[in-house]
Amino acid sequence: MGISLGKTDYNDSLWSVEDGANDTGWKLFGGYLFNRYLGLEASYIDLGKVNYQNASIETKGFTFGGIGSIPIGSVFSVFGKLGLFAWDQDIRYSDQHSDDTGTDLTWGYGFGARFFNNRMGVRIEWERYDNNNDADFISLGASYHF
Repeated sequence: MGISLGKTDYNDSLWSVEDGANDTGWKLFGGYLFNRYLGLEASYIDLGKVNYQNASIETKGFTFGGIGSIPIGSVFSVFGKLGLFAWDQDIRYSDQHSDDTGTDLTWGYGFGARFFNNRMGVRIEWERYDNNNDADFISLGASYHF
């Protein structure tokens, strides 16, 4: 289980025309490792809120998917993730409001390290969240392993 904090960057939409189309995001995650190579992970993620002129977008949701890892020695590893993103997106434009929901793909990759008898971990990762307005999330996380 753990927590990550990072930067969300909306792209592939009207939000990418503005350099300020990013915000701080965070997530809580947990999962189960079957072995050093394969596991499952679930998370709740808040991708933050971005504003552009008189519009704003805010995205939150839950993820569930698989994670594959390649150990590099006894401490470090690289990993890849693929799963589903059940999202809720709040879009405001002038006096109009839209609240959409859906389920789409999420994927990512990262680099991690574990310390103190493999109980504590840190990781840096990039993730893509598909929805009406795709978002990239780059984060730094800390975890505790039971």
